[in-house]
Amino acid sequence: SSVRGNLFKNYYFDYGLKGKIAALFHILILNFIDIVIAMSYDMKKQLDKYLIKETIIIPNFINESQIKPYFKSFISNDDIFRFIFIGNLNSRKKTLLIIKAIEKLNNRFKTTLDIIGNGQQITELKKYTNKKNLKKVIFFHGQKEKPFDLLSKADVFVLPSESEGISRASLEALYLGIPIVIRGVDSNHLLLENSNSGALFDKDEDLADIMIRVAILSKERSTRECLLPEKFREHNAKEKFKQIINQFLNYKNE
Repeated sequence: SSVRGNLFKNYYFDYGLKGKIAALFHILILNFIDIVIAMSYDMKKQLDKYLIKETIIIPNFINESQIKPYFKSFISNDDIFRFIFIGNLNSRKKTLLIIKAIEKLNNRFKTTLDIIGNGQQITELKKYTNKKNLKKVIFFHGQKEKPFDLLSKADVFVLPSESEGISRASLEALYLGIPIVIRGVDSNHLLLENSNSGALFDKDEDLADIMIRVAILSKERSTRECLLPEKFREHNAKEKFKQIINQFLNYKNE
């Protein structure tokens, strides 16, 4: 079993206080699983409080060969700052916060925002966009199995989630050379190796300023290059899974 986020926070956002009980139940039944995998040390530390078995860390990873054809080294030199969000449109992801940031930035800069995903808040988000006359700069694309063409054209990927595991969309953005702006929660700091990779934010009111700062730096680059940290590369994850499977098979055969 692979645990993909902060279970207590995730269940709470979905189910309220009852979710915390559900999260505890989820963790406790992991004691009956042969191998439990966490994606970071922070996740492992949370699980180890409740598990009687050792948790193994294997960072999240992406299908790099599937995404590689979409990589574009070219950076547009126009004056439009292109932002993108990919994920479920729910309260935990806080997509409305990005729309409000675009509303604020649009008074001073030329910006666009592509929103990829569906969810319970989509009607609310569209209503707000229409009310603020942002339809010409904010575009809803719904769910896309392969959002990489749009992602590869962006200047910055933004994910303001209150709780996050190691976001696959963030990994995809970094692999394509797109800097990310993410909230400083859980293990998000592990994704940012240097200033070229993007930035963390903590306060909602700071998001707009950080988004435009990262976008300007992104535009100033002469070319794109892969920004994905080595620990999140696919070949490393494959090797660790191979080691675990071999050790488990050897143990069962003894």
